Amino acid sequence: MSDPSSNMRAVQIIASHKNLRSILEPALNVERDSIDWNSFGYSGQSGGVQTALSWAYCLFCDELPPKEWSYRDPFDGFFNLDRDIQVLVLQAMAIRHGFVKITVEDKPKSD
Repeated sequence: MSDPSSNMRAVQIIASHKNLRSILEPALNVERDSIDWNSFGYSGQSGGVQTALSWAYCLFCDELPPKEWSYRDPFDGFFNLDRDIQVLVLQAMAIRHGFVKITVEDKPKSD
């Protein structure tokens, strides 16, 4: 099995947060480098979770979420996120764009 893509590693970092783990992890298929974006009911989530999911989508797909989501703009919502999620999003951006190399095992614990 090969290492996950930088896109997948970025989402895994966001998914490591205690409030996001149960939402994102079941949707991840690391071996196929794919995510079932329809599995977690985006519109039924709180505003902060929607913002974090929007960041995950943007970092994985390199585009904004689909219009059907009536998505929460990740930049507008960033400063309303809990500080620990903000840190994970910033780490995920750095990982996605190759500024740092970090494995999911190396990540700071959000618990």
